Amino acid sequence: MASIRKLALWWDTEDHGCNQASAHCVEKVAIEKGFEVTKLSSREIAEGKLGTSAFHCFCMGGGELSARQALGLAGFSAIRTFVAGGGGYVGFCLGALMACEKDLHIVNLALMSDGAVFTGCFDDSFCEHHNFGDPEDRTWMVSGHAKLVWSDGAPADDGTVIDEGQSSQGSALEVDARPENVCVSHPPVLTLGSIAPENTGVDILATFAGDQSGIEFLPFGPKCPLTEEQFQSALESMHGQIAVASGKHGCGRVFVTSTHPEMTSGAESAALVAHMLERASSIC
Repeated sequence: MASIRKLALWWDTEDHGCNQASAHCVEKVAIEKGFEVTKLSSREIAEGKLGTSAFHCFCMGGGELSARQALGLAGFSAIRTFVAGGGGYVGFCLGALMACEKDLHIVNLALMSDGAVFTGCFDDSFCEHHNFGDPEDRTWMVSGHAKLVWSDGAPADDGTVIDEGQSSQGSALEVDARPENVCVSHPPVLTLGSIAPENTGVDILATFAGDQSGIEFLPFGPKCPLTEEQFQSALESMHGQIAVASGKHGCGRVFVTSTHPEMTSGAESAALVAHMLERASSIC
């Protein structure tokens, strides 16, 4: 009988950056797929409760950049050590951004140069800068459904991947786990980053399609600096950028997406979440 897979799920307060709705949706799918789920706060992670002897995989869902302060250097170090030692990592939206080179650097990805149009209004803490009805509010919301183009998963001969349609580690997704329209909320649109010695090449599993008319932005106040022209230009620059990817850090598998399949209705989106959790939990 197969052993029960154990998932550590980041769960914290909104002040510490955690989108609990996102985390709850991940928890629901994980339990349905037979995972034993344990919620860990930023403090518990920093205190050393995330270990490969206790968990097969760690998941960080959506949220805000105040998570950086909540996790701190100790929390970041604990996550890196966990993945390098063979634990899996799955990141949705914020969790994907945290995996990139500016923070955890457990996958060779970075925020797209125009990414500030989608994420910049957070200014490290959206809650501290946004108040409904405040005429001085300069922030905005970006949300909707993004269209994705899935790769065919063909392995590259040299074992590294930088092109759409290739896969260095056989990470191609099953057909039933490839939703074409997925929820986004301030998506961290990703591109290739620099390579760390302990990281392998990136498997680009899906990119953003050319038509992103399903994504909109909403100014929260009259002083919002973002114009419609700037927003449309940023949407155009999303075309071909990375939406779903995987890689390895040490012995651990990493799966990330800029999107929110866990908060998207439909069997294909749920299958994508389950696939990411299951593949990341595989033994090195």
